[in-house]
Amino acid sequence: MAIAFLTYATGADRPTPAIMTWSSWRLAPALFLILLLLAALYINGIRRQGMNRSGLRRAGLFLSGLAVILFALDSPVSTVADGLFAAHQLQFLLLRITAPMLLALSWPQQDLIGGLPAPIRKRLSGRAPKYGIPSLMIGLTSNVVVTGAVFIALMYVWHVPSLHQLAVQNVFVHRILHTTFILSGIAFWFRILDRKAPRSAIDIDDSDGRWTSRLQGWRRYGPAYGVRLMMLWLVILSNILLGSYMALKSAPLYATYGTGTRLLSYSPLADEQIGGVIIWIPSSLLCLIAILLVVHMWGLHEERLNGERLLNPGSNSAALLYPTTGAGLIARARGKNRAMAAGFSLFVLMVFITAILVAILYTTKGFGVAD
Repeated sequence: MAIAFLTYATGADRPTPAIMTWSSWRLAPALFLILLLLAALYINGIRRQGMNRSGLRRAGLFLSGLAVILFALDSPVSTVADGLFAAHQLQFLLLRITAPMLLALSWPQQDLIGGLPAPIRKRLSGRAPKYGIPSLMIGLTSNVVVTGAVFIALMYVWHVPSLHQLAVQNVFVHRILHTTFILSGIAFWFRILDRKAPRSAIDIDDSDGRWTSRLQGWRRYGPAYGVRLMMLWLVILSNILLGSYMALKSAPLYATYGTGTRLLSYSPLADEQIGGVIIWIPSSLLCLIAILLVVHMWGLHEERLNGERLLNPGSNSAALLYPTTGAGLIARARGKNRAMAAGFSLFVLMVFITAILVAILYTTKGFGVAD
């Protein structure tokens, strides 16, 4: 929960044009202390479980993620972002994608809990609530489709000109913007890069013949790999749509960035076009890296299942997961083939719609163009 409020630690007011330079640091002590506390908890959790090569690698990723958050909120990027749209998009890229990806790849949940004092650790390690609002919130934040939709929607909502300019001019609204970007990024990327495999169709408890799920509960399994890939493609398409519109438009949208662009001697339109390129290309490239990671995880999962089948070739579970008859193979592949066909069809449709929307937006003045 500390990350949920860390953006409120950057309490400096909007910088004046005189100090809006690439050498201006906010140096908010509270932010540094919160990140330092998270780092200490994580290191303590890893130490309790025994440090090894994998632990060192994950610690490096986690600390890198915290460093990216610190750089985005406490460095000259943050001060210049109040006067430059392009710098603001770089900050969003760090907060929404780069830092959450690094944190997610470190798989820090158990290590952070392990670093807490024993009473708190035991309480947090208890069973998750099954009913009520807490259970509903857990279910929503663990659903990759929901988190992906929120992740995409927030990027568009905060770029509505009236709301975006309010966030730049109002410190409190600006902190809300940063908080929602960080939280949505963490919720989305922690599910996309979840190392837990998706639930298999069915396993058989050979001891008494009962049919049981291989994995139970949202804590025990991750989203289907195909769903993860589809959500990443949708994020890429949303980046292309918004970024290409910003990069190709012929008039500026946000009058509030005029001061910063004058300091650097180029036009507000050029500033927003550079910001559009940042939305369009670097963001999409990071999503492509995530796609490669998910495909790699999928391959490792299939290898593990195949290894289990080879170790227990005569088990009922192996017969269900790897049928040997033609009819069984067709029946098992039918659902996957339909899902893959639907996914490719949706992707092609979204590409077509994105191309049409970009063409329409490019040939019009767009929404809320500033004078």
